[in-house]
Amino acid sequence: MHAQPTAVFDTSEQTFAQDVVAASQDATILVDFHADWCGPCKVLGPILEKLADESGGILRLAKVDTEKERRLAAAFRVQSIPFVVAFQDGQPVDAFVGQKDEKGVLDFLKELGVELQTTAANDAPLDTALGKCEALLRGRRFDEVDRVVDLLESIEEDDADFVAAERLLAAMPYFRATFPSEGEAAAAMRQSLELYRAGDEVAAMEALLESVSADRGFADELARKALVALMQLHAEHGPRIDAMRRRLAVLLY
Repeated sequence: MHAQPTAVFDTSEQTFAQDVVAASQDATILVDFHADWCGPCKVLGPILEKLADESGGILRLAKVDTEKERRLAAAFRVQSIPFVVAFQDGQPVDAFVGQKDEKGVLDFLKELGVELQTTAANDAPLDTALGKCEALLRGRRFDEVDRVVDLLESIEEDDADFVAAERLLAAMPYFRATFPSEGEAAAAMRQSLELYRAGDEVAAMEALLESVSADRGFADELARKALVALMQLHAEHGPRIDAMRRRLAVLLY
């Protein structure tokens, strides 16, 4: 039995022919040219990854770091990022430059004959204050935290997004790293934030569970609040989040 191909993976000049060209005979492959310093890349990347993860194998995402793969980027004449190229049947068939929201990516894929059933309904639209904040936090835009707070605080109590905004606001000391530094719970929370900044939200949530286990009341229950916020931001990890929610309930009650 052959293992299911990985939905999201890194590729390079040396492996591109196999990873992308050959693999696109069996699935649509999106090649995401990005860099760590690129803000729009950090917003678009999680959207592309979510869609690939949820596609059931019909869509895969190949990541190319343009700082590490300069020759490959040059071969595609990449001048601005994010730059996304779609491969089908061994050939590049379309591309786009710049940031798109999830609907924009879905529309792009639809033009290629790829229609996905997604959990987009769990996410706030990007043209709302909450949607913008969620996209910035999912994109690890910690330089924009003050803007996120201002936007969240602008959401009125009678707005349908108010409760979700309050959840994120309660977790702001986590995103800002303004919590006490001493103790086992603090160490687990610092580790969680490092993992989240590195792009591993699942491991970050696991570390927050460790912080709750060490001291549930630490920093006014910040680990619990941060965990609830990450669950909201990354609802695409549904089964894992359901399991974590059950574990959190055991720790709290």
